[in-house]
Amino acid sequence: MLEVSEIGDATIVHVRDEIDANSVVRVERLIRRIEVARSSRVLLSLEHCRHVDSTGLAMVLRVVERIGSRLGVVVPAGSTASRLFEITGLAKASFVFGSLEAALAA
Repeated sequence: MLEVSEIGDATIVHVRDEIDANSVVRVERLIRRIEVARSSRVLLSLEHCRHVDSTGLAMVLRVVERIGSRLGVVVPAGSTASRLFEITGLAKASFVFGSLEAALAA
């Protein structure tokens, strides 16, 4: 399930299910619509995401290539998504934040 909210100049996509081969196209299309419709920042919140696989990670990297610093990804330590981001070294990337508050403050 995907939910969209706005705080200040940021549009937040909350993922409340999984980002895998079955859902990655839907998530990426939603982010693309937000990119085109708004000039704001896009935050992909994985705070309540149950699972992210390699196709989800590849999608994040494609979005980073397209919109660069306009993207932030919220991956809290200890979350299910954090292990994949840690293994790949992306947990230290400048677009990854440990909390929504930190992403909004950046």
